[in-house]
Amino acid sequence: MIGMKVVVDGETREVSSDTRLGDLLELDSGCSVGVVRKVERVVEEREREYQLETTAGDFTLTLNQSGYADSFIENVENLSSLGVRWVSNKIVAFGPFSSEVEIDKSDHQYDEGDVFFGVSGLDNDNTYMMMARNRHKKGYGTGGGVIGHIKRGKHMVDVFSEGDRIEEIERLKSEREKHDSFSTTDPDTELEDGMQIYSHLKIELDQRSPLSAEYFLRKTERGYIEIDEATETYLKTEGKLRNLAREENSRRLPGTITVRNEGDGRGNIYIYRKERPMHPNHNAIGSVTQGTPLLDILDEGCKVKIKTSPQRLLSIGLTQQQANEMYNNHDIKHSRKGSTSDESIIIRQEPRLTLDLIDNGEVETMAVDPDQIITVELYSEQAPQTTDYFKRVSRLISEDVGQLEVYFASQKISNVMFKGDQDLAGNLKPENTPEQEVEKGEIGITNMSKPNKGMIGIRLEPSGEYGPTGEGFKATNLAGKVVKGLDNLKELESSQKIYIKEDVEDV
Repeated sequence: MIGMKVVVDGETREVSSDTRLGDLLELDSGCSVGVVRKVERVVEEREREYQLETTAGDFTLTLNQSGYADSFIENVENLSSLGVRWVSNKIVAFGPFSSEVEIDKSDHQYDEGDVFFGVSGLDNDNTYMMMARNRHKKGYGTGGGVIGHIKRGKHMVDVFSEGDRIEEIERLKSEREKHDSFSTTDPDTELEDGMQIYSHLKIELDQRSPLSAEYFLRKTERGYIEIDEATETYLKTEGKLRNLAREENSRRLPGTITVRNEGDGRGNIYIYRKERPMHPNHNAIGSVTQGTPLLDILDEGCKVKIKTSPQRLLSIGLTQQQANEMYNNHDIKHSRKGSTSDESIIIRQEPRLTLDLIDNGEVETMAVDPDQIITVELYSEQAPQTTDYFKRVSRLISEDVGQLEVYFASQKISNVMFKGDQDLAGNLKPENTPEQEVEKGEIGITNMSKPNKGMIGIRLEPSGEYGPTGEGFKATNLAGKVVKGLDNLKELESSQKIYIKEDVEDV
């Protein structure tokens, strides 16, 4: 059988000519694999970036989208031989030259490194290309006239002196790889000699964004991420967050991963295909270190495997023994609190965040006896909004074992009530309301039709009149039921906590 060579995630393999993609990779997860037939290098001119070579040194100018910038492009040849006419403590002025810029005597706020047109004597024949040496406000006859900003070489504004000249202005060029590529989930895909195959994205997390990184680890804990939108600039995965503090904010280079921390789409994750400037509403999570060609191959609707460095180190829901093995494998010092037996179930860890934990080098886990964990089955299909609320309040949205704090409990009543979150329940519309009877063990939440919206309750006895929070049926959304540990609720007191996990086998 004739052999051929293919490259799989950077590793060259010799295979027979009848080898199929499924012979090399497991494709049962539905995740897309990127296949590149050939690679060629392409040189392209950048649309609005220019290199200016002068007798004093070089600098790079990035143009904005204004009409003044368009005028710069139209007059590049006239600007290519201008000399420094004067230097002040505020500006450097190259010129003069003739232009058709609009005269405007109003002042404008300039920032250091701004490049703009100005006119002397309000005469278009005396137009100058100026550079701001510092932040200041003044009028130069154009009402601003800003064409762009110095991207590299900003120090040049303090180097220029009279007699220096521009020698050449040319569009910046960049070299990139052009791929003949496609994505597939088909294990029967035929291979060709020289093919490059990419099965996953390897991501290095940013130590400066521990909260955002933990959110990303949670979103990818199944080993993959789904692409909800693909543009020329980025791949987006939709998410939902109530709040997220601002963390590391850096320029979004190709391969950079961010999460939106504010505004519409808060919680959305972006993987960048092209460079974008830094933005305060985007926290930098990390960057792609392997599998970069996949970024240009993936499309909307694809799933892609994710491998993170480091991996998530969350022990909540594990036994003390399982946690000990995991932390030992990562050289993390582990101490046990609460119930310390090997079989005890962990309900809390400190530090909670993976990156903080690794930085700290040690972790403390609090556990309880397995019999103290209450197992619930959630009605996710019948009540998606209500179960989402329940998971957020109980922290089941991010951890395998959640908790609720008792609001009111008494042996004289047939239900136990737990604290909710009225702000989070603000738009909790009636959903999956009971019709004839609420069964023993069912979990109910007061919907927005009553002042106590968001209150959570569990019935200890069935009722044909009242829901688990003591409200009528119309004000009650059924979220699920207790399938194990209901007797644990009978001896509760106010402010006590219960620990719950979801019966995932039935989900």
